Amino acid sequence: MKKNSFVTRFLFLIPALLAALILALLAAGCGPVKKEGSTPAPTPAPVPAATGLNPRVLEMEKALLAQLEPLPQLNTGDKIGALVITLANPFWVGIKESYEQAARELGVQVEVMAAPTEGDKKSQLETLEAMVAKDYKALIVSPIEPFNLVPGVVKATQRGIKVVNLGPPINKDEVVKNGQDRRPHSCKFRRPGQAGG
Repeated sequence: MKKNSFVTRFLFLIPALLAALILALLAAGCGPVKKEGSTPAPTPAPVPAATGLNPRVLEMEKALLAQLEPLPQLNTGDKIGALVITLANPFWVGIKESYEQAARELGVQVEVMAAPTEGDKKSQLETLEAMVAKDYKALIVSPIEPFNLVPGVVKATQRGIKVVNLGPPINKDEVVKNGQDRRPHSCKFRRPGQAGG
């Protein structure tokens, strides 16, 4: 029963974390522009904290939300692309549904794509490269393995598309190595609580 309780809590937390992630994508580099004589845009309401969870989880959520300040405006209609491992696996179907729910709540558009099977690294990279050619403000990627999406991530950053790695990690050293001196935007990776960005 204890394992089911953890799984239930984890599944409850996924939409909140995805919503926070999408807010982070929208907030990156998108501060309000104040024109002379204009009134500032209203500040969006904060994302409510989850209740009934472990105090450590609540502490982590608070730290995450603090890193996302200032939160962007909602209902902008921005387009976000998400690449999961495969929709043949119920776990990734659940992640897709969570992305779509968070997008509806935040007023953004999300398109979720995937490789046909869990081991099809080449198709997943080709899908990412096709997504880079679309008009996305940001991409959320979950690679099959640490290296298969590196070329696509480099192409995305060269085009100025923000990329967030959610799920299995991409080898950040390879992204930096393959993208150096060729891309206008640098990827900065940081851990929760680490300053900068």
